[in-house]
Amino acid sequence: MTHREALQNLKVGDTVTRQMGYTPPYCCTEMIVTRIDEDFIHCGPWTFSRETGREIDEILGWDKDRSGSSIMPPVDWDKIINKFMAKIACLKENLN
Repeated sequence: MTHREALQNLKVGDTVTRQMGYTPPYCCTEMIVTRIDEDFIHCGPWTFSRETGREIDEILGWDKDRSGSSIMPPVDWDKIINKFMAKIACLKENLN
């Protein structure tokens, strides 16, 4: 699933990670999705583009293409780790 698809599949109550800044070290915080409409994802008073995940802030001049903050959908770490472990097991078999 792409980042954009994951954003489209978010539901009210989901937890997302807000990343502030685009160069390490990132400042991240978890947020709860409180409202979703056609173009935007709302997390309390913050608004993010449903297309790109970038924060929308008219005062700062941030839009869906240019922003200092963005959200990332939840990550299924169990699925990622299981996939990684399966690849390691396959590599081990091929080495023997």
